[in-house]
Amino acid sequence: MECHTAKTAYVSELASEELTSFLKEEGYDVRIIRKTDKVYSEVSAHPDIYMTRLGAGSEATVFHGDTEKLGFRYPENIIYNAAICGRYFIHNLKYTSPDLLNTAHKYIKENYSSDMVEIHTKQGYTKCNIVVVDETHIITEDEGIRKSVELAMYRERNAIGRGKGEERLKARDDFDRRRIKVLKIAPGYVHLPGFPNGFIGGASGRVGDTIVFNGDISKHPDYDKINDFIKDAGLGIKYFDYPLTDIGSIITEEIL
Repeated sequence: MECHTAKTAYVSELASEELTSFLKEEGYDVRIIRKTDKVYSEVSAHPDIYMTRLGAGSEATVFHGDTEKLGFRYPENIIYNAAICGRYFIHNLKYTSPDLLNTAHKYIKENYSSDMVEIHTKQGYTKCNIVVVDETHIITEDEGIRKSVELAMYRERNAIGRGKGEERLKARDDFDRRRIKVLKIAPGYVHLPGFPNGFIGGASGRVGDTIVFNGDISKHPDYDKINDFIKDAGLGIKYFDYPLTDIGSIITEEIL
């Protein structure tokens, strides 16, 4: 009996034909997110305002938020704009939706046999500012996010201690395999109509084993670092010949 995988990609109505055609060629059912009056116009067609990918891998499922619980402006409009990387949940926890938090806790417990680790950051547009490459690699232009994640990694590693006992050494090895590595890049260089600039996370997404950018990431001054970082994670990179533009992330899921 053959097993089929249902592949879905959620993208903004502002996504280019090149991007949507690529997703269809890769076998994805493309779901277009259209503008609503639930949040302000510039981000109202952005998928990452309405939903959250619960993991980094291609098999991760998507949490769909309740649009009635969104507020029109910041911070009420960012309750679902979290980034999840392995067992780590990154967001401004003052405003995170309790429904999302509870769902993420259950998902991580089921998939990692481990409790979820919450990382607080002042940046409420968290997913907009993070490219979740895989379970141990993220890219961000936000210095506050970098500091928050690296501080959380330091504290977790420090809590294990420095002794030489067998259990402690194993705990350190386990942590080293799961710790998040952060590539901090220069801010800017991403378009977002209505604003001075957009964000790198909102201009990208993971599609299978490829990190796809909505526009020409090769024009970014840190392109070589970005390309090397993604390749070091064992993934490919794809981009298109038009200005790099924030469309609220490319959110995919593959359900067997």
